[in-house]
Amino acid sequence: MESAKVRGLVNMPAGVGAGDQVDRLHYVTYDAKAFAALHIPGSANAFRGALVISRGFSEFAGKYSEMIWYFLMAGYSVCFLEYRGHGDSPRDQDPALVWIDDWRRYVADLAKLASTVGCQEAHGQGLYLYAHYMGGGAPSGLQCLNIIHRFSPRLSYQLP
Repeated sequence: MESAKVRGLVNMPAGVGAGDQVDRLHYVTYDAKAFAALHIPGSANAFRGALVISRGFSEFAGKYSEMIWYFLMAGYSVCFLEYRGHGDSPRDQDPALVWIDDWRRYVADLAKLASTVGCQEAHGQGLYLYAHYMGGGAPSGLQCLNIIHRFSPRLSYQLP
């Protein structure tokens, strides 16, 4: 996914350290309907919508594999964004450095993922948000919550 444009901020140059995808943010989706077709004992029989995970500082999708499993078992598709400078998304400076020039980029990127990929994965059902640590800062931006709420009035904001 291309990073979101933020009014008042200069567009970021192509990042470094992400192979041939230097201008695209990495995200992963897990389809609850495909998961249900595996007929795993104890899994939900009903699709409940999609859940967007906004994770903590320097974390990546692999660290959430067990949590994602529980959400799939409960009937939720999962969308996981690796913010710029994290996981397999490009970095703006040193490939070993987690850095961003302005936190509003995280807010805008999360809103873009939720309003596009998240809504698509929700298939008209609820769109939910699970935020952890630094990931709680991005959705707490009023702009982000207003954008997501337009797509799903049943937004659930969780900050463990």
